[in-house]
Amino acid sequence: ECFGNTGRALFWLVLKDLTFAADGNPDYLKGGLINLNKRRQMYSTLKELRRFQSTTYAYLSVPSVQEYLLSRCLVADEDLHKTSRQLEAPSRRKKTR
Repeated sequence: ECFGNTGRALFWLVLKDLTFAADGNPDYLKGGLINLNKRRQMYSTLKELRRFQSTTYAYLSVPSVQEYLLSRCLVADEDLHKTSRQLEAPSRRKKTR
């Protein structure tokens, strides 16, 4: 099937949000305190994922929309990642040695 698992897009959004929370916030605050705000952000993202997974969605089939979407070329995940890295601001990239 062309589009594969419909949860795939949701997975990438959740992964993006979790990465943002994990990379954008320190684990510990001054004085060695655990950064609970970071944990709350991650918990909130996972809670939303569970909410979406527990809901049953009844979508209407619209043949013209399906035909249009199925006629589009899909871009491989690796190519999307490569493009994302090229467009990402250099200051946000982690230096690798």
